[in-house]
Amino acid sequence: MEKQKTAQEKLVDFMRTKASLLPKYKKLYFTKKDAAVVLAWPDKEAGQILYEIKMALENGYYYPSNICVFCAYHKEACDSCEYGVHHGKCNKKDSLYMKLSFTFPRTPFDFIREHAEVLLKCLE
Repeated sequence: MEKQKTAQEKLVDFMRTKASLLPKYKKLYFTKKDAAVVLAWPDKEAGQILYEIKMALENGYYYPSNICVFCAYHKEACDSCEYGVHHGKCNKKDSLYMKLSFTFPRTPFDFIREHAEVLLKCLE
Protein backbone atom coordinates (compact mmCIF):
# COMPACT_ATOMS: atom_id res chain seq x y z
CA MET A 1 0.00 0.00 0.00
CA GLU A 2 1.38 3.36 -1.04
CA LYS A 3 1.98 5.96 1.65
CA GLN A 4 -0.33 8.95 1.36
CA LYS A 5 1.44 12.25 0.73
CA THR A 6 1.40 14.91 3.41
CA ALA A 7 -0.14 18.32 2.75
CA GLN A 8 3.38 19.74 2.64
CA GLU A 9 4.44 17.21 -0.03
CA LYS A 10 1.36 18.03 -2.10
CA LEU A 11 2.14 21.75 -1.86
CA VAL A 12 5.70 21.04 -3.02
CA ASP A 13 4.27 19.05 -5.95
CA PHE A 14 1.98 21.98 -6.76
CA MET A 15 4.90 24.42 -6.89
CA ARG A 16 7.09 22.00 -8.86
CA THR A 17 4.27 21.50 -11.35
CA LYS A 18 3.92 25.27 -11.77
CA ALA A 19 7.69 25.44 -12.31
CA SER A 20 7.56 22.69 -14.94
CA LEU A 21 5.07 24.81 -16.90
CA LEU A 22 7.56 27.69 -17.02
CA PRO A 23 10.40 26.27 -19.14
CA LYS A 24 12.53 29.42 -19.14
CA TYR A 25 12.40 29.78 -15.34
CA LYS A 26 11.86 26.13 -14.38
CA LYS A 27 15.02 25.78 -12.27
CA LEU A 28 14.69 29.20 -10.63
CA TYR A 29 10.98 29.30 -9.83
CA PHE A 30 10.93 26.66 -7.10
CA THR A 31 14.23 25.43 -5.72
CA LYS A 32 15.25 22.69 -3.30
CA LYS A 33 15.64 25.40 -0.68
CA ASP A 34 12.04 26.52 -1.27
CA ALA A 35 10.83 22.91 -1.01
CA ALA A 36 12.66 22.44 2.29
CA VAL A 37 10.88 25.49 3.70
CA VAL A 38 7.44 24.16 2.70
CA LEU A 39 8.19 20.67 4.03
CA ALA A 40 8.97 22.18 7.44
CA TRP A 41 5.60 23.94 7.81
CA PRO A 42 3.26 22.72 10.57
CA ASP A 43 0.63 20.18 9.47
CA LYS A 44 -2.36 22.33 10.40
CA GLU A 45 -1.24 25.36 8.40
CA ALA A 46 -0.16 23.24 5.41
CA GLY A 47 -3.51 21.45 5.40
CA GLN A 48 -5.40 24.75 5.45
CA ILE A 49 -3.30 26.15 2.59
CA LEU A 50 -3.85 22.97 0.59
CA TYR A 51 -7.61 23.29 1.09
CA GLU A 52 -7.63 26.99 0.11
CA ILE A 53 -5.63 26.40 -3.06
CA LYS A 54 -7.85 23.47 -4.07
CA MET A 55 -10.97 25.60 -3.57
CA ALA A 56 -9.47 28.46 -5.58
CA LEU A 57 -8.57 26.16 -8.48
CA GLU A 58 -11.95 24.43 -8.44
CA ASN A 59 -13.90 27.70 -8.29
CA GLY A 60 -11.71 29.98 -10.40
CA TYR A 61 -10.99 32.60 -7.71
CA TYR A 62 -7.33 33.50 -8.06
CA TYR A 63 -5.49 35.83 -5.71
CA PRO A 64 -1.85 35.65 -4.63
CA SER A 65 -2.94 34.33 -1.25
CA ASN A 66 -4.67 31.31 -2.76
CA ILE A 67 -2.44 30.34 -5.68
CA CYS A 68 0.99 30.88 -4.12
CA VAL A 69 1.82 28.64 -1.19
CA PHE A 70 4.16 31.26 0.28
CA CYS A 71 1.64 34.10 0.03
CA ALA A 72 -0.94 31.84 1.66
CA TYR A 73 1.36 30.77 4.47
CA HIS A 74 2.54 34.29 5.25
CA LYS A 75 -0.87 35.88 4.61
CA GLU A 76 0.78 38.11 2.00
CA ALA A 77 3.18 39.55 4.62
CA CYS A 78 6.19 39.85 2.34
CA ASP A 79 8.62 40.81 5.09
CA SER A 80 8.39 37.35 6.65
CA CYS A 81 8.34 35.41 3.37
CA GLU A 82 11.23 33.03 2.65
CA TYR A 83 10.39 33.05 -1.05
CA GLY A 84 10.86 36.81 -1.04
CA VAL A 85 14.26 36.38 0.60
CA HIS A 86 15.37 33.82 -2.02
CA HIS A 87 13.79 35.35 -5.13
CA GLY A 88 13.02 38.96 -4.28
CA LYS A 89 9.77 40.27 -2.84
CA CYS A 90 7.07 39.77 -5.44
CA ASN A 91 6.03 43.44 -5.47
CA LYS A 92 9.56 44.62 -6.35
CA LYS A 93 10.42 45.21 -10.00
CA ASP A 94 13.58 43.07 -9.88
CA SER A 95 11.88 40.04 -8.28
CA LEU A 96 11.53 36.71 -10.07
CA TYR A 97 7.73 37.08 -9.87
CA MET A 98 7.82 40.41 -11.73
CA LYS A 99 10.18 39.00 -14.35
CA LEU A 100 7.77 36.11 -14.85
CA SER A 101 4.78 38.44 -15.00
CA PHE A 102 6.27 40.16 -18.02
CA THR A 103 6.84 36.87 -19.86
CA PHE A 104 3.16 35.96 -19.90
CA PRO A 105 1.09 37.05 -22.88
CA ARG A 106 -1.66 37.78 -20.35
CA THR A 107 -1.65 37.80 -16.56
CA PRO A 108 -0.21 35.18 -14.18
CA PHE A 109 -3.81 34.48 -13.17
CA ASP A 110 -4.61 33.54 -16.78
CA PHE A 111 -1.67 31.13 -16.62
CA ILE A 112 -3.16 29.50 -13.50
CA ARG A 113 -6.60 29.37 -15.11
CA GLU A 114 -5.20 27.68 -18.23
CA HIS A 115 -3.38 25.04 -16.16
CA ALA A 116 -5.84 24.67 -13.27
CA GLU A 117 -6.76 21.08 -14.12
CA VAL A 118 -3.12 19.91 -14.13
CA LEU A 119 -2.34 21.87 -10.96
CA LEU A 120 -5.39 20.51 -9.19
CA LYS A 121 -4.36 16.91 -9.88
CA CYS A 122 -1.11 17.29 -7.96
CA LEU A 123 -3.06 18.41 -4.88
CA GLU A 124 -5.21 15.27 -4.69
